[in-house]
Amino acid sequence: MRRNAKFITTSPEIITNIAEVSKMNFNMLVKLVPWMAEHEKTQRKFRNAVLFRLSNIETLVTESFGAQLAQMAKAWPLNTLNEEQLKKYHQGMDERVSIASNQLGENGQV
Repeated sequence: MRRNAKFITTSPEIITNIAEVSKMNFNMLVKLVPWMAEHEKTQRKFRNAVLFRLSNIETLVTESFGAQLAQMAKAWPLNTLNEEQLKKYHQGMDERVSIASNQLGENGQV
């Protein structure tokens, strides 16, 4: 042993302090774990909601773009429809998008 090294004794106070710190750490972790689990659950719900909404937007844009291309080619009958028929077509398109998004979510692909 070195000459100027201090000899550390295991006093009861040090052991008590270590035990108290360990107990406080354990209590803190016990409280932290449920909070972390709830936070992850909330984040997962938020991510799913954002992905559903983005899939809806993507499908609407794709259908609208396809409709515009077809209309430009004069192969699509929308230019002969009145306002009520056009509104009915768009509602049908929204329903198809909603059904596709729900199926995507049910299959767990999100």
